[in-house]
Amino acid sequence: MYSTILGVHIITLICTLSVIVYVDSYALRWIRGNETTLGARKLRNLHSAVALGLTLMILSGGYMASTQLAYLLREPAFLVKMFFVLALVINAAVIHHFMGYAIRARFVDLPRTTRRVLYGSGLISTTSWLGALVAALIQF
Repeated sequence: MYSTILGVHIITLICTLSVIVYVDSYALRWIRGNETTLGARKLRNLHSAVALGLTLMILSGGYMASTQLAYLLREPAFLVKMFFVLALVINAAVIHHFMGYAIRARFVDLPRTTRRVLYGSGLISTTSWLGALVAALIQF
């Protein structure tokens, strides 16, 4: 059972990262001004796909961790990975809150503080996905 869940975990990671690369390139077109606004339905579907992937990763990872939790809670790489996963969950809520701006306005027309939040969110997302992946590779 563990190997099946691990396979689901890895396949979900690959699929989710693929969607994230697409979402980031789509958002970059908006930031650069190539797109005035982003399509509401498309953006919501993409956000839902990433949220589903993150949820499946958390559930499958939680199952795998439950088989050796006492050991993992003493592993620094595991704790670092959990920090990055928490950052991803919080950032997903931030993205959900702010994605309406991309549907309604040009990036350049947004208030400076909003643009900074969006840049920060992108930085947190990239750092957290890469950080969780590196921590997982170090852990195993």
